[in-house]
Amino acid sequence: MILLTTALLLAATAAPPFTLRVTGRDFHWEILYPGPDGVLDTPDDVMRQRHLHLPAHRAIAIDLRSDDYVYSLHLPDLEVTELAVPGKPYLLQFETENPGNYRLMGSQMCGYTHPELLGNLVVHETNADGIPSDCGDRVSCGLLGGHRSDAGK
Repeated sequence: MILLTTALLLAATAAPPFTLRVTGRDFHWEILYPGPDGVLDTPDDVMRQRHLHLPAHRAIAIDLRSDDYVYSLHLPDLEVTELAVPGKPYLLQFETENPGNYRLMGSQMCGYTHPELLGNLVVHETNADGIPSDCGDRVSCGLLGGHRSDAGK
């Protein structure tokens, strides 16, 4: 009974996933991060292209979409690959581990010929408030700092 109670307690206190939207559009990736309110599709959201910034040691949920063609999103260092298909949103879930710079590869079904579909995945170590400890990059610090584990409660 102690093990079951511990498992239920851990599940109840686990941080919700870091949720963002990645959309293939006109041969590039558009990445929508939640703003300070921690909720997507609100006026404070932040749009970026090509490079993906995520917190380390965290569950991730990417709302993967395409507005025009079939794209492939590939994070080879995390062993994550999925298709973005027009009209078929897909919730891509995985967990990040160690901080670092990794490859973000994408294609539009004709190979890796569109440079705006290739970028970096930057995984940041964060403090308890979700703010990266390597705040040399103000853009990524702002993006991740707005997504607190208690947002939306």
